[in-house]
Amino acid sequence: MTEDEFENAWSYFLMIENDLQNTSRFVEVCESNLKTYSSEFAKIIMVSCSEIDSVCKMVCNLTDLKKNYNMKNYASSLLKRHFHLVDCQAIIGSLSFYPWYGLKIDPEYDSPLW
Repeated sequence: MTEDEFENAWSYFLMIENDLQNTSRFVEVCESNLKTYSSEFAKIIMVSCSEIDSVCKMVCNLTDLKKNYNMKNYASSLLKRHFHLVDCQAIIGSLSFYPWYGLKIDPEYDSPLW
């Protein structure tokens, strides 16, 4: 991943984070609201997943644009370089998550339990 790619991805991450923070003006981030649906949440989830896919391709140096990559492809490369990724915690409001928990190098592996 080049420095320019990193800066672009980081700027985009901050924009997505800001969108998520803005939703807390309308829906409190807490366990009792985890089943709340809104089109804004759906948009944030879709944009976030797309960005995760793009950044994974860059970090893993997957350059064959004709191939459809998936988490199985990313897991091996990510964990060889960033083995601590599974321990990274995300805190949003009063909730905490380990979004990469369960990521493993395994031919039977499918994806994180999102």
